[in-house]
Amino acid sequence: NTNKDIELALESKICSTVCKAFKKEKGTAIAYNYVTGEIICMVSLPTYDVYNKPDLSKDSNGEYEGVYINRALSSSFVPGSIFKVITAAVALDCIKDVESKTYKCERLKIYDGEKVTCMSSHGKIGIQMGLCKSCDIVFGDIAVDLGGDVMQRGVEKFGFNKPINVDGITLAESKYDLTDASEADLAWSGIGQYKDLVNPMHMLMIMGAFANGGIPIQPHVVGKMLMGDNIPVFISSALPYSRMTDGKIADKVKSMMRYTMKNQYGDSMFPGMKICAKTGTGEVGNGEKPQGWMVGFSEDKNFPVAFVVIVENSGFGIKTAGPIASIMMKEIRKSY
Repeated sequence: NTNKDIELALESKICSTVCKAFKKEKGTAIAYNYVTGEIICMVSLPTYDVYNKPDLSKDSNGEYEGVYINRALSSSFVPGSIFKVITAAVALDCIKDVESKTYKCERLKIYDGEKVTCMSSHGKIGIQMGLCKSCDIVFGDIAVDLGGDVMQRGVEKFGFNKPINVDGITLAESKYDLTDASEADLAWSGIGQYKDLVNPMHMLMIMGAFANGGIPIQPHVVGKMLMGDNIPVFISSALPYSRMTDGKIADKVKSMMRYTMKNQYGDSMFPGMKICAKTGTGEVGNGEKPQGWMVGFSEDKNFPVAFVVIVENSGFGIKTAGPIASIMMKEIRKSY
């Protein structure tokens, strides 16, 4: 019997609502159940109505630039400060008593003759408050303290520089490369700049890892395949991906992200959801606006949803990706 229907995990109403939330901005938003692996929402902008295809040859203002690329699966972006959760995890694993250490932020620091700057002067500050305030000097210092070899190995445990498959599709690779990096380059890499690149779906899996004690569940779009008489012949299962970090470290990062959400962004963005989150502003240079990110997950096991939002060339993540993440998670919450 070749009469089969595919039932997707995606919720069309949620996807439609999130698409509208982007207005005319480009980017992607994804959310999945980090226990079952079901992708609830995945949108990539720009897009168009397949029943009313625009004349792309006349797209002089670039409104449909990259329309055929699924940005969630097939693109990688400068992460900016969302990468700091990974640097924090490597530090918790490799620097003894890092939670009791303090770092001095005076807005600018010289690393071997090169400048690294921060948005504010935070004074003496530790790793948890450093994540909360997104202090570049704290995470630059941490990367330098760890050293290039340790940072490279630690970051690669999270799946960087290797192929990752989702539903048989190979994701665009996330990159972390310190070849010939200076001390300042190393510092910037720990901040989420330098040559760092992150694929959004891979970042969603990293959020799943922090939510799940270090082991992410692989995301999947296909929910069921049904025969003509609605007999399921295939049901996607919750398949674990390789461990990314130790369970105790994952829980500590989760706690730091929860602290950041409560004390920096405010729980009113995600009422009643117990969200752990981090925003990021990935600087791309060449006079272009940065990539705005927000990533996170609910620590409520009755609402096991992780999310990633990126708005391309838009500005600060909290102002651009944050409102879209809020709309998406509120919409998903209605179905729980």
